[in-house]
Amino acid sequence: MSSWIPADNIDRAKTCIENASSLLSEGKLPTETVPMPLDKNAVARELEEAISLLSGQLAASYTGEEGSIEWAEQSDVSEINNEATVVDIVETHDDYQQRLSGMISTLERLLSELPAAIEKGV
Repeated sequence: MSSWIPADNIDRAKTCIENASSLLSEGKLPTETVPMPLDKNAVARELEEAISLLSGQLAASYTGEEGSIEWAEQSDVSEINNEATVVDIVETHDDYQQRLSGMISTLERLLSELPAAIEKGV
């Protein structure tokens, strides 16, 4: 068994971030042709969706970590069922979770600063 976490949420969050960026910079979604006046609510919805998707990915990571540790501890293979493997699993997941948490924090900060930034024309 190998440990993996589906990355669908990350791919969808990336699309939401690209949509928010496009709405801010071009006044339209990447799939649209005609620019519209800036709609800060549409930008906020895209950022909120990205945060939600990344939060879901973070939750999946915690579940994956638990499953991987359980699998390692129950393995009949001595190279797998040992403390070093469990430590490696924990460190790998911790790094991934920290990166996701950092992205979520950045998006939450951008979302909170969005109204002021739009008013300033930034």
